[in-house]
Amino acid sequence: LLNQTINHNAQNFYNLVIDKSTANTPVDLQTPIGINNKLTLTGTNNHIRINVNDLTMTTNNGIVGANPRSFVITNSTGYLYQYNIGAQNVVYPVGSAFGIDQYTPATLQNTGSIDQIGVRVLDNTYSNYTASGSPIASSIMTTSTVRKTWQINEQNLGATNLTLKLQWNPANEGSNFDRTQSYLDQYQQNFTNAWQNSSIYINAAGSNPYTHTKGTFSNVLNNTSFSVFSKLVSLPIQLINFEAQLTTQKTSLLTWITANELNLSHFELEMSTNNQTFQTIAKINPNTNTVNTQKYAFIDQNTNQYGIEIIYYRLKIVDTDGQHQHGNIKTINLKENQKFLSKITPNPSKGLIDLYIANNQEDGIVLTIFDLSGKIVFIKTFDQNTAILNQKLDLNHLPKAIYQLNVSNLSETNTSKLVLID
Repeated sequence: LLNQTINHNAQNFYNLVIDKSTANTPVDLQTPIGINNKLTLTGTNNHIRINVNDLTMTTNNGIVGANPRSFVITNSTGYLYQYNIGAQNVVYPVGSAFGIDQYTPATLQNTGSIDQIGVRVLDNTYSNYTASGSPIASSIMTTSTVRKTWQINEQNLGATNLTLKLQWNPANEGSNFDRTQSYLDQYQQNFTNAWQNSSIYINAAGSNPYTHTKGTFSNVLNNTSFSVFSKLVSLPIQLINFEAQLTTQKTSLLTWITANELNLSHFELEMSTNNQTFQTIAKINPNTNTVNTQKYAFIDQNTNQYGIEIIYYRLKIVDTDGQHQHGNIKTINLKENQKFLSKITPNPSKGLIDLYIANNQEDGIVLTIFDLSGKIVFIKTFDQNTAILNQKLDLNHLPKAIYQLNVSNLSETNTSKLVLID
């Protein structure tokens, strides 16, 4: 097949040969197909991109000629299926996109019931997946992991005992990934809904590409996820939370809270328009090297100038010896309704609070605190000439109790509960 698509409903082939001369122009599947004998990928630049469709081999190891320049691209929800997977090693020559460094095949061996098994590989690794196996975009992981997710489907759920070998390239590795202390892991879908997080670390096999092999896996469900991780770089600092919110001025309010800031050099706020390549937009020095809780806020004034609907932010924490780690990625969607934002921390509080406000009204803001009877016990007006206001308030004169806190501009009021404790 030369430079074309396959678009035939319920089409089955006995043999299929992909023989193309033009780079990065695959044969595209427009419908699911089956191949009863051999799929041959001749030479180089002979990819078959399956999109949302399944490619089913009714034999195992029926794919001939696959290599880093010719493989099956699982770029969407489609799977590469092979039949009769048993004790023999069966290779799934898959990758998520074009490129030598995108070829990330999986090899399966099954000592359980012979089964029909599908494999696909996705870009990135995530800390959370839905019950159906779809990755949750906001939970993308960028550190101490191979940034690929291999997903497996079985025809007869739980009937197999799989040994799995995963292959990757250095370009697929996230920051701080250590091949000498790494492991292959399974996401515990519908059980703990988390990665198992092994405490046993070994050296990855091979030398560009690298592999990890592990077995046996018997609790494989639909779209079960696997990936490779390494021992986490653990800095002393504790990142309590990191948030990104869209303001009424279409700017991004970024806030975070830390504790145990020992040997901390600085923070870097990073932004991406594609969730792949990040650039530093700000460097923030720590308030102080202390074990106490610290609060930070920064506003990205350029949010509306990046020319894209969804923007990704993450926080990079850098130690004094140069080691670093990243927090989870947060997203801003410019199509969401922009908000008049207010936030108080900590809550509950012993009396000292930080008030964060993002606002586009220039006539000021009124903070009002009511007790549970509706009586006003505190009121303060702020003249706000900037997009973000960060104000420390001492409420130690108020009795320890539960209050209603209202933050108002000319058109909106944010209401929240404030708890003062001993």
